[in-house]
Amino acid sequence: MIDSFKRHPAVKVWIASLLTSKSMKDEGEFGSTFFVIGNRKIARVNLIAVIISVYKNEDGSYASVDIDDGSGLIRLKSWREDVKNLAGLNVGDLVMVIGRPREYAEEIYVSPEIVKRLDNPLWSRLRKLELTRSLGEAVSVTKILKTENGNNNVETVKESFTEEVVDNNPESDNDRQKVLNLIEKTGEMSIDMIKQSLKLSSLDTVIKSLVMDGEVYQNRPGYLKIV
Repeated sequence: MIDSFKRHPAVKVWIASLLTSKSMKDEGEFGSTFFVIGNRKIARVNLIAVIISVYKNEDGSYASVDIDDGSGLIRLKSWREDVKNLAGLNVGDLVMVIGRPREYAEEIYVSPEIVKRLDNPLWSRLRKLELTRSLGEAVSVTKILKTENGNNNVETVKESFTEEVVDNNPESDNDRQKVLNLIEKTGEMSIDMIKQSLKLSSLDTVIKSLVMDGEVYQNRPGYLKIV
C-alpha cells in the first residue's frame, strides 16, 4: 500500500502572476502558505528566467538573486545552509527555479529548493509559449523592488489577464502523484521497478514530465529520486 503522501506540484507561472497574487494560509498552527492564481492555490512554483543581479553578504549567511522572465522581476532568497542553492550563479545565466513563494513586509519572494542553469535559450521561448497558452498574454503594471543596498528600482511587471488556470488533464496529474508517492516511500527507485509496480500506460511520458518540471532527477542511471 502506498502512503498517502501529498506533494505540492511546482506550478509553471508568470513571475508577474505571482507578484500580483494574494497569499493565504491553511488553518492550523503549521498550515501551508499558498498564493492564489486564477482558481488554484499554489505552494510551489516552477520558473524559467534570466539572472539580472546577484548578492551575498559578508559572512555568507544570506544570499539573493534577482530573476526576470520577461513579465516581471522577483527575488530568490536563501539563508544559512540554504545559501548553497544560489552558489556559482552569474548575471546573465538562464535558470530554472523550483521553490516556495513567500511574503514578508509586503514583498513576495521565492525560497529556492533547486536552481538549475539552462544552456539552451530555447527553454525560455518554450516556457513563454506554454504560459501564454495556459495563462494568456501579459498586461503591464508597475511595481517597486528595493535593491539590497536600500535603493528603489521601478520595474515594469506584466500581469496575466486570464482569470482561470485550467487543468486540462487531471488523469495525468493523478498518475504523476502516484509516481511521486512511490518514489517518496523508498527514497529512490529504479524506473524498471516503478513500471512493475504501477503498470501505467503513460508512465514514460509522466516520468519525462516530472524530470522536466524539476520534481525528480536521476541520481544514478536508471534510478529516480525526489528533488
